[in-house]
Amino acid sequence: MLFALVMAASGVVFGQNNIASIPVPTGYQRVPVAANSYAEYLQQLPLKPSHSIDLWNGDVLSDDAYEILAVVDVPLLFKQDLEQCADFAMRFWAEYLNHNDALSELSLYDFNGRKKSFTTSQKTFREYLKWHMAYSNSYSIKRGGAKVHMLSELESGDMIVQNNGQGGIGHVSVVVDEAASDSGLKVFLVGYSYMPAQQFHIEQASDEFGASGWFTAEGYMRYAQRVFGTFGKPVIRRFERVRAD
Repeated sequence: MLFALVMAASGVVFGQNNIASIPVPTGYQRVPVAANSYAEYLQQLPLKPSHSIDLWNGDVLSDDAYEILAVVDVPLLFKQDLEQCADFAMRFWAEYLNHNDALSELSLYDFNGRKKSFTTSQKTFREYLKWHMAYSNSYSIKRGGAKVHMLSELESGDMIVQNNGQGGIGHVSVVVDEAASDSGLKVFLVGYSYMPAQQFHIEQASDEFGASGWFTAEGYMRYAQRVFGTFGKPVIRRFERVRAD
């Protein structure tokens, strides 16, 4: 109950129908997560009872817009075309730190990837988010985010970023959960928002890219290259807690 009350300002209501309730493939178990970690926060994000995706202008995407496993039941913050792929990635991270009373460790990126601390911004939390949604994108995260060099190091909370490096349109996907088999094979739930601004959904992996709707790490890289390849080669980036000086 406390969790729901703390997050009420963002319109998020937590319950039993959440990412952690999505079944794992046969022979797999969820990877244990630390209490109060970003991975735990993502697991608790609520899911809509339907596959409908709300757009910023009040329209609704049809169920066949994507191969949808689930839609995260988090309403858009702004009635503007702001909350696209990179923006939801930044929002989840920022709201996680806000929930944990750790805004002193929140830094997002300006357009060129330079860290901009919430503490020194002199903005409200909502103003800070809106500014970064307006002026940052996949290019910013690719330049500013912590680099994860090995695909084997992919974990919940990581971002799969595509941008050709010129600062134009790209794409950001977010890993929201992971599971492992007894032999150590891992699979992941991965989702994204898109254009125009819309709710975040979890994409369902076909058997070509994973198992039972979950992606292998290599499978999602191939999926991203096939579906969003015009945006560039996918790379992995990670948010870090950074205390302002």
